[in-house]
Amino acid sequence: KVFTKGTLSLEQPRGFNLAVRIPPVALRALSKGMLAAKTSFDAGIFQAQFMATGPLDNWWAAKLKGKAEIRQAGFKIEGLAAPVEDLTATFSFEGDRIEVEGGALKIADSRINATGEVRGWRGVPRIQAVFDSPGLDLALLIPEGARSPVRAAMEALTRGAKLSATVSIRNGRYHGVPFDEIQAKVSGEGGALVMDPVTGRMG
Repeated sequence: KVFTKGTLSLEQPRGFNLAVRIPPVALRALSKGMLAAKTSFDAGIFQAQFMATGPLDNWWAAKLKGKAEIRQAGFKIEGLAAPVEDLTATFSFEGDRIEVEGGALKIADSRINATGEVRGWRGVPRIQAVFDSPGLDLALLIPEGARSPVRAAMEALTRGAKLSATVSIRNGRYHGVPFDEIQAKVSGEGGALVMDPVTGRMG
């Protein structure tokens, strides 16, 4: 269900001013592949509330202001050894800018936190993000002898957007080998990813 209230003007200039509320929706009710190919939700809640104003003959030009939230979402990605659990994030949007606050998820015993923003989402979105992990099993994201499903997803994202991100992993491990203070910068555009530089220490 989507609840709306507001005004529509049929006189020149024709326009609308609407308050929209999407009450909590169970993500598992979404059909497989609706948000991403080979992805299916088995837990979590989505809700949103925003204002929309603009001309009736060009809904794409509507001005938006509001918030959306995902809570305790869980889903599986084909090729990933463990499911994603406890995905939580708040999205604040105004005009052509979306801010991501308090993003967090868990994969097995690994945790990843994220913040960022998206600008110009009506054209070619420019994504800036910061990823931080207190502890991460790199083998979950870089499977041995197989292509990383996370890299494939990020490449798909950058086919229609520009990405600039920093990654910090305080305690990492790869097949039992410990790594500390891993730092990386990631950029992407046109379906290609570049990670440079990548620093860290073994042990």
